[in-house]
Amino acid sequence: MHIHFRLAAALFVIASASAAFAADPLDAHNVVLDAPGKDFHAAVPVGNGDIGASVWVEEGGDLVFY
Repeated sequence: MHIHFRLAAALFVIASASAAFAADPLDAHNVVLDAPGKDFHAAVPVGNGDIGASVWVEEGGDLVFY
């Protein structure tokens, strides 16, 4: 009886610890742009649904939006 309780407790602790260190499931959907765009085709939409803008960085380092 004590062995089963200890085993169950140990499994619970291991499962809790592994869940705490698990990666956020939304991390797989984060968009990361690491190269400048040439024009508005490389734009990223930003906004909250009420107001929006398309934003991109050109090769010269200029931040452009419209």
